[in-house]
Amino acid sequence: MAALAVPKVHFKVRLIDTDRFVTQTSLHLIPSKPDHPMLGPHDRLQELTREYSRYSRSAGGMAAVAGGVLCLAGYLAGGLLEMSLGLQVALIAMPVFWLVLKQGMAHYYYQWLGQVEEFTSPGERRTRLAITALVALISVVVVATFLLGAAPIGNASWDLRTAGYVSMLAGMPVIAWYWLRNPLELTVGVFLFCQAALAFAGQSYPLWSSAIVFPFAAVLLIATGFGDHRRFLAIRAEIRALVLARQESA
Repeated sequence: MAALAVPKVHFKVRLIDTDRFVTQTSLHLIPSKPDHPMLGPHDRLQELTREYSRYSRSAGGMAAVAGGVLCLAGYLAGGLLEMSLGLQVALIAMPVFWLVLKQGMAHYYYQWLGQVEEFTSPGERRTRLAITALVALISVVVVATFLLGAAPIGNASWDLRTAGYVSMLAGMPVIAWYWLRNPLELTVGVFLFCQAALAFAGQSYPLWSSAIVFPFAAVLLIATGFGDHRRFLAIRAEIRALVLARQESA
């Protein structure tokens, strides 16, 4: 039987303390074959590290859960509560808070065993580029419409609310490219930033409008996040066990 070919990545593993290991690599991981009964401990570690690399980009875990919860909270609060200064501040802060939390958890929690960057295939990159271009087109159309004097603020007078409205919409393509790595995150992120832009104008999405699709995306993102988090805990435990076994046998 032919041997199973698994791409090799060289690891440097060092013991930090009795409970913590760091797996370090200067290479990008590349896709490899699924789990196979003939894989040895080293190959299994390669597979696990490939899965672990997802949490540097596409797998959000509990940060995705937080994004879904913020989306639901923003949708319900904006639709049910009367607009006030406190609500405006909360709606504007939600997307910023989520991005900070998302990046912080990816770096300090989900990459706690060491920084491993997820491989992005040319096809995935082209898809992300196309989606980002669509977001950019929508942003340009909405901002141009606003600058020509249309709703929601009316004739543009450059004050704080105008600057906030435009900056939230104009920044969406950059945010989509760098920080919203999958369709569900993109959908929820677009809603949070559009809701924040409307909050600068003293408005919000009504409950029964086209925005009704966003809560469903939020629920899916929450479910996906919980699943990714449970998988991460299993990956982390198995990596630790494999590394410890290799150190004991060295």
